[in-house]
Amino acid sequence: MRRYLRPGDAVLDIGAREGRFALAAASLVGIDGRIDAFEPSPSLRRKLAETVRQQHATAIVVHGRMVGGQAQLGRFVDGTGKSGRRRPPLPGELMIGGVIGVECVRLDQAMGERRYALMKIDIAGGELVALKGAEQILREANAPAMLGAT
Repeated sequence: MRRYLRPGDAVLDIGAREGRFALAAASLVGIDGRIDAFEPSPSLRRKLAETVRQQHATAIVVHGRMVGGQAQLGRFVDGTGKSGRRRPPLPGELMIGGVIGVECVRLDQAMGERRYALMKIDIAGGELVALKGAEQILREANAPAMLGAT
């Protein structure tokens, strides 16, 4: 990342969690850069917003929305798995509760004309669906470099 990002670059952090990646990117792009950090989990988003505030990371913009293939209401279970991470609901969980609904957006629509140098995406197996909502961004001549979860 140090060799790739430059001051003033824009970065997408999809599945920002507590903000470790966003903070590292913000230190490289500086005050003229921008980090759009998407974290739909209320518990993780609170930690992210607090970290941004404590670190005075003004380049980081926190978005409390999910990223997906279409604009709709997204659903997930917040922090109840062994890892403590959010995850898609299992069959039957929609009926018993504990499922959070949050706005889901297509990156193509949400981000407008801004050009991004880098996109990190780590969203509990939903990466392909999110990329379907970023087709326009990815078709551009200078599409952002991508880092994905494994």
